[in-house]
This record gives sequence, C-alpha cells and structure tokens, in this order.
Amino acid sequence: MIQSVFSNKSMEEVTESCKGQGLRWMQLQPLLSESCLVEDIIKRAESLGYSGIVITCDEPNFPVRYSTMKESKIKNDVIRNPEVFGNFSKETNDRIFSSESNFHSEIKKKMFEPISWDWVDWVRSITTLPIILKGILNPHDAEEALKHDIQAIYVSNHGGRVLDSVPPTLYALPEIIKAVNGKVEVYVDGGIRHGTDVLKALALGARAVFVGRPIIWGLACNGEDGVFDALQMLGDELRAVMASTGCKRTSEVTPDVIRLASNYHS
Repeated sequence: MIQSVFSNKSMEEVTESCKGQGLRWMQLQPLLSESCLVEDIIKRAESLGYSGIVITCDEPNFPVRYSTMKESKIKNDVIRNPEVFGNFSKETNDRIFSSESNFHSEIKKKMFEPISWDWVDWVRSITTLPIILKGILNPHDAEEALKHDIQAIYVSNHGGRVLDSVPPTLYALPEIIKAVNGKVEVYVDGGIRHGTDVLKALALGARAVFVGRPIIWGLACNGEDGVFDALQMLGDELRAVMASTGCKRTSEVTPDVIRLASNYHS
C-alpha cells in the first residue's frame, strides 16, 4: 500500500490498524519549502516500518482543475483540522494554511513547486529506504533517474488529473522497460479496472501493478468490505484470464500472451 502524505489518517494510525503487517510505502510531494516537514515524515516512516519512499514527480505545479477551484471556498479553519491532513500536526496546518487565504491558493503556493534532480538527491541523502520515482512517462527521464540512485521507476500519468493529454500508461510502459534495461524494477498504474488490464501490464514488463480508483469506489460503496471485494474481483479476474492464456504463475505472463492493436492495422 502507498500512503499519501496528504492522507487523513496518520502513518501511526495506519501502522496500528494493520498491526505492522503488509507492504507500506510513504508517498511524498516535493514540498521544497518545507524541508523540515519532509525530513520528519521520512524519519517517522522509517521508525514505523515503512519500506519505501515514493516521490511524486508528475505534479510540479497545481493543475487547472475547475472543480477544485469551486472547492477552494472551503474555509481554511476546516483544512487546518488534523482530521483532514493526518500526517501534519495542528501547528503545521496552522502555519501552512493561514486564515486569510483559501485552500486552493495556499496549496498552490506552498505545496506544489517544480521538482529537480537535486531535490531527489537530497531525499536520497537523508534516508536509507528505497526510493521510487512515480510519474515517469518519458524514457529519457527514466534513463536520467538511474543516475540518481533510485530503486524503482513507477510509470503513472496521475490519472489524467494533472495533464489530460498524456499518453495511457500502458502505451508508455514498453519504452520505459527498454530504457531501464532491467537495472531497476518498473511499476505501473493508470486505467487498471479489470484483471485483463493487470495481465496486459505484467505482459508488457511491469513488476507490479497498482490501482487507485477501484479501491475508492469499493470504499465509497461498502467501506472496508467494499475495498476487500474490489481487490478480490481483480484477483479473481486475473486468475481467470491467466488460465485462459495458459499461465500458471505471473512469471509466465510474457509479451507472448498479448498482441498490440497496431499489429492488426496496415
């Protein structure tokens, strides 16, 4: 599980809830003006048994989201409530979200700044945990990432919520796989709705496949049981399609089991 730094439950609460079991990674935004906060988040993650730091690379600025602009009328006294950003203390929330400004303007000004390789190197210097770069779509970026002592590349387009003209991740994945040439693991998310999508991603070379919206849908429909059901459905579908393609285990899911649509058009 990847937990966002902006989640409404703290790392401590998540760790207690899962009794320290399961794979847990902490996802960071490039909070360049909040280096002390970033260091605190990382040190807490280390002490609580989190096993990786995911750096969000694909949101260097606050995107134009008209729905979010409408929501900017939310009062900052609501945002400063620790129940909203569970990983931030009340003092941190009070400092970041001043009562004079609205949520949209403050989050844009203080939470989203252009990421740099120097910042990645700085994060690398303050932790021994594996670092995963999330949001890579360009093979040149993947090649550059290898020079900065990262442990995995995470192919993601942020669900189209940052830039709605980016390519589907399954289109970008083969080029990233080729660029890293087995030097680090490659993960992917984006548009994963069925077990067939998981199979396609694995066949194209992904080491792991992540999902986001299906989990939220399950949670919204039926709480914890809904999340379990959503994951169960994906697992059942994957096992079924693996059987249909003659694969007994995921290691047998190779490019041979899929055909690209371009192969059928002249």
